[in-house]
Amino acid sequence: MMKMKDKRIIALNRLADRGYKNNRLRNNILIIAIILVTVLLTVMFGAGISIINNVQEANIRLKGTMANAFLMRATEADMKKAGDLKELSDTGWQQFVAVADISEEFSDNYFVAMTYYDDVEWREHILPTISDIKGTYPVDENEVLMSRWCLEQMGIDNPEIGMQIDIPFTSLTGENIEKTFSLCGYYEDYIYNPGITPNSGNTMAANLYYANQSSMRRAIGNIVVSEKFSQIYGEPEGLLGTGLVDENMSSNEILNLLYQETGRNDFIVSGLNNNITQAISMAMIPIIAVVIILISGYLLIYNIINISVMQDMHVYGQLKTIGATGKQIKRIVKHQTNRISIIGIPFGLIIGTVFSVWLVPVFLESMMESSGYGIALDYDIKITPWIYILSAIFTYCTIWISNRKPCRLAAKVSPIESTKYLEVDAKTKEHFSKKGGKLYRMAFRNVFRNRKRAIVTFASLFLGLLIYLIISTCSYGVDYKERYKREIPDNFILRNLTFETDEVSTIEDVFNKDIVSEISTWDEVSTIEEDTVLYSWIRNPENYLDTYINDQALALDITAEEVADNFQTMIVGLSLSQIEKFNYDSTLTDEEIQTYLENGTGIFVSDNGQVDFRDITGEKIEFTDRSNGNQTVEYTVLGVLKYDVSIHSYEKDYHLYGSDYGFSTKFYTSSQGADKWKNKPMIQTLRIRLKEDQDEAVFERLNYLFEGVDSVEINSQLEAKALIDSGTQSIRAAGKVIGILLIFLGLMNFVNVIFTNIYSRQKELATLESIGMTQRQIKEVLVLEGLYYCLITSALLLSIGLVIAYLLSRVIKNIMYFWEFGIPFVSLIVVVVIMIAVCITVPIFVYNSISKGSVVERLRNNQE
Repeated sequence: MMKMKDKRIIALNRLADRGYKNNRLRNNILIIAIILVTVLLTVMFGAGISIINNVQEANIRLKGTMANAFLMRATEADMKKAGDLKELSDTGWQQFVAVADISEEFSDNYFVAMTYYDDVEWREHILPTISDIKGTYPVDENEVLMSRWCLEQMGIDNPEIGMQIDIPFTSLTGENIEKTFSLCGYYEDYIYNPGITPNSGNTMAANLYYANQSSMRRAIGNIVVSEKFSQIYGEPEGLLGTGLVDENMSSNEILNLLYQETGRNDFIVSGLNNNITQAISMAMIPIIAVVIILISGYLLIYNIINISVMQDMHVYGQLKTIGATGKQIKRIVKHQTNRISIIGIPFGLIIGTVFSVWLVPVFLESMMESSGYGIALDYDIKITPWIYILSAIFTYCTIWISNRKPCRLAAKVSPIESTKYLEVDAKTKEHFSKKGGKLYRMAFRNVFRNRKRAIVTFASLFLGLLIYLIISTCSYGVDYKERYKREIPDNFILRNLTFETDEVSTIEDVFNKDIVSEISTWDEVSTIEEDTVLYSWIRNPENYLDTYINDQALALDITAEEVADNFQTMIVGLSLSQIEKFNYDSTLTDEEIQTYLENGTGIFVSDNGQVDFRDITGEKIEFTDRSNGNQTVEYTVLGVLKYDVSIHSYEKDYHLYGSDYGFSTKFYTSSQGADKWKNKPMIQTLRIRLKEDQDEAVFERLNYLFEGVDSVEINSQLEAKALIDSGTQSIRAAGKVIGILLIFLGLMNFVNVIFTNIYSRQKELATLESIGMTQRQIKEVLVLEGLYYCLITSALLLSIGLVIAYLLSRVIKNIMYFWEFGIPFVSLIVVVVIMIAVCITVPIFVYNSISKGSVVERLRNNQE
């Protein structure tokens, strides 16, 4: 029995192989379609998987440690007890040893730490957060492992292992020492990231050391030292125990367990949330593209296989007359398709890999360069087996689904039906005309003679064009005014970075009167406004500022009584026109508030979410400037400033005006109120608006004016526009590439339909020619059929397609609010012209290839 079965299988495979060889044109078209689908899927899976992996890796790098449980001044007994918990693993030690004095350019708040890690801490928690390591971990007392950033700060751009480096440092006891170290290795770390406050786990021990002293100092760089060095200079205050907590638990659950086990209630648990959701959300564009590619690929592959089965229907009928079963017929069809898949999918994976290596990094960098990750985010493609596995599985599933209906159709056909099988819709009506047939009517009927095939073809063409239309319309333009309104309403915003300190005495008067006067004289400048900031103190604040006292006590980790004795405030002076733009709650009338602001005796307090404006409005508060002879100025509280996040307006967000650094309670007054002080408060921010579009010239003048001044930060609409343009153009370009490839899929489907349709109608066309229809008329009918496909698809696109694109643009605008909806007529016309050219040339080319013989020969060749 087994032998007969084996022989039957061999015979069926032989029949399938013969059928495969006899349909080379069909096979080549199907192979190209499968290759194209596989290439697109490989590129998109490569992009999606790379985004997810890169974002997760960037998050780990910025976090700076794999550990998520920390205990300052831990003892060995504490960590041993904690390590006995099954919920805590990989307990290690991090020792902050000293501050390296490698550069005088750092502000007082930033420093370079010298840190020792034990083996577990280094191997399990720190190594995954750094990259490009050269050399070994330090062993001897005078060996150091340094980050490239630290080496660059010391002027060492080309480090060599073994080189001698002089490093002065300050121990935790305050001792100043200079020592010569041997560089045993170097690496890339991500502690310093422009625009992001450094808080890396690489230097967690150093940061917590200063946090426990109520200091805002942060480690901006790190030098790794040996255990021997830490034993000499290390202090218990700089020791940090670390561990890895089961992420399935909540912070409260693990903290309770740690307290019960160790008796310590000062464990810190952080970073339990998984960032995979964020990574997936950033990969939505490739994910959506995969779905669209699958649909387009299905339409194309299904159409090709379906047409092929229709053409071979008489062969399947003949096989049934000699005893073949429906199951065996299905096996023949599937065998042919599998053979094509074995060729197409591997080629597609190879070509897709080449495209991915070239295209994906460009796509990722364009899409994510403004994501805020900085150098921590890689743009390289992550070549993993999952790219090939998913691409191959999804492509084959598309082929398998496309194959199901044609297989069932071939299996069900009877021998009699197969000999006269015509692929014409059974519901086609007969048409009669007393005035003779019109070619355009004949062509229209031919398009819809098989309604199902026509629908599939229209769907394939429409879908490809729809994606192109959505990308083109939704990214048609940029609403710069809306972007500026939300993010940077002034042409230039200049900030004094020396305000970013917890030592008021270190603030420098960068924007002095001479600077402001010079900028004001520039012809291009329309207005220049100042955010002035003065740190002051209030006596007896507990009478009306209880909630703010509690806020400062919590932030500084001291008692409310201590805060009340030294209650620090920040008075921000703004122009009257700017103050009036803020929203506020008050018991005073607008006229009363206007009067107070104009005479400089009124002041607003910022909202902390707990204060009741009715309790504080109208109160008279005395502010004291201790740096100016203890001058005292009295203001009347006008109310509480409010900000509604749904407004999306920079000018209405009072938080963005004045320094927002430190723990001081913020008050806002008019420039007239700021002038009440003997020495006018220093300018923290300059806001410049221009008369006309001369941003580039002014930007150059500002850079020249502040050349070499590191304490000035310049933000401009010019840079914001460049960033917008870079991101939108890149996304638009990447999206259009996808759209064009999908259009190509649709056009391939159309070409395949025209090819097979004309080939299957050879007898019909020869018959029409035999009864007097000229070849020119036949060509005209075929061209008209192609034009109908083009025109109907274009009509669907400009009606249904535009509605879909507009609705999607409203959704996209919630994410990228500055994108404007518009219709790119020029590019759409180009696409339509290309479609028309294909619709005209393909039918003529096919007909010329089948009409070379005489009519008699063609009729004889097509006899059943």
